[in-house]
Amino acid sequence: MKSRKLLVLLTIGLGHCLQLGAQEMTPVTVGEKTYQQYCAACHGAQMKNPQWGFDLGKFPRDSKIRFIDSVTYGKNAMPPWEDVLSKDQLEALWAYLQSVPASM
Repeated sequence: MKSRKLLVLLTIGLGHCLQLGAQEMTPVTVGEKTYQQYCAACHGAQMKNPQWGFDLGKFPRDSKIRFIDSVTYGKNAMPPWEDVLSKDQLEALWAYLQSVPASM
């Protein structure tokens, strides 16, 4: 009987872990993780009032190509990231930017 209860609990726990893992891998969550790893130091942890880089909260939400080009090839003081970030990571960054409310 103990073995059966343990098996049920393990099955439920594994299912819960798998469900959480699936939730974490959305483009927005991948973009947020990528942003925190590569972008937050210059653009701010919350994309607001950065100390160094452009305030991404003010980036036009209808300028995806401009965003991808700026990140890929660099712009002004920002270095190019084409050798660091994959196309999927760039798409995820854009999805994350879209998910954050624009600042005024």
